[in-house]
Amino acid sequence: MAKSNKKVLAKTDMNFFSGFASSSTISSSYTSLALLLLLGFFILAIGVYLFFWIRTVSIDKDITALRTELTSEEHQNQLNAYTKINSELATYNQQYYDISALLYKIDETSIVESKCMDTIQSNMPTDIIITDFTYSEGAVTLNGQAGSIYSPLAFINNIQKEGLFDSLEISSISQIDLSAYTPEEQASMLPYSFTIVGSLTATYPVNVTKMLDSTTPTPLTGVSSTSHVLNDTYSVDKVMTYTEGSNSYVLSKVVIDNTTLDANAFAAVQQADAITGTVKSSVNIILFYTQVTSNGGAQ
Repeated sequence: MAKSNKKVLAKTDMNFFSGFASSSTISSSYTSLALLLLLGFFILAIGVYLFFWIRTVSIDKDITALRTELTSEEHQNQLNAYTKINSELATYNQQYYDISALLYKIDETSIVESKCMDTIQSNMPTDIIITDFTYSEGAVTLNGQAGSIYSPLAFINNIQKEGLFDSLEISSISQIDLSAYTPEEQASMLPYSFTIVGSLTATYPVNVTKMLDSTTPTPLTGVSSTSHVLNDTYSVDKVMTYTEGSNSYVLSKVVIDNTTLDANAFAAVQQADAITGTVKSSVNIILFYTQVTSNGGAQ
């Protein structure tokens, strides 16, 4: 009986030590795994640090090299040369604009021919006098007085037979109030006043200029002029952008005959990428542009 108890105790002790050894082995495995994970994380952290450190050193080196290049005498000379060229280009553009504008004015100078005056005088009824005569860009305005309400009509009919005017009409005719004059004075006066307007030229210019929209507008081009007949529809296409060499520009505003287009009219130009209108007289269009920066914005 005593031997049997000893065997049981011995077996129990062996099981205890076996379980303890097994638990110790498992704990040791977890500890080793944790250490490996910690070591791996440490190595990864060092790798990431080294990567960014090397990259930072490389970027700093590039920045230093770029600063050295930018401050070098050669680069400064190139920058000064570029500034000088830009200044000369602006000067040449201004000169080109001035010359083209001058040539346009010479070509389009309104000079009434003596033939026009001779035609008017030779076809004037005896009971008509001309009190004022104006001429501008082919448009003629005659102000005068007549002895009869029908005399201005006869005057127009006579002139139209000559084929000198493209259009001719009476814009107004009215009776003059002579009540303040004596009968003797009234007898020597013509009782009707009239205004006749006409057109001597069949075409009118549409002038287009591109300008840099800045504090002091600078011409980007000269004056481009095209001729159109009266009541013709003109169109200036592809106005939203302009490229000159390596410089790009985007339309910022439009001025037509000294009037800036409002927001709605400008939006219509943006959508159509064109400016259209009807020719009633000469048309002067100025397109203002802002320069596009390297990041796509406008200066």
